[in-house]
Amino acid sequence: MKLRPPTLADAEAVAALFNDVSMALYGSPEVSAKDMRLWLQAPDFDLERDAVVAEAEDRSVVGYGDLSDASRVGRVI
Repeated sequence: MKLRPPTLADAEAVAALFNDVSMALYGSPEVSAKDMRLWLQAPDFDLERDAVVAEAEDRSVVGYGDLSDASRVGRVI
């Protein structure tokens, strides 16, 4: 397994990860691939700095994480 910054091409796989958890917890999907692409392209979101995907040996995306400063005050807690 390796960690790397996500790309827009990962949007569908990342959305599927979110939706697997959402379906298990709430019984409904949370996001679409389009929603995820919009998130990854947000003006204040830097893919290289703010997010990571875990990639299995077969190159499938098996995990995702991100950090953001929702308060916009320059601190991530």
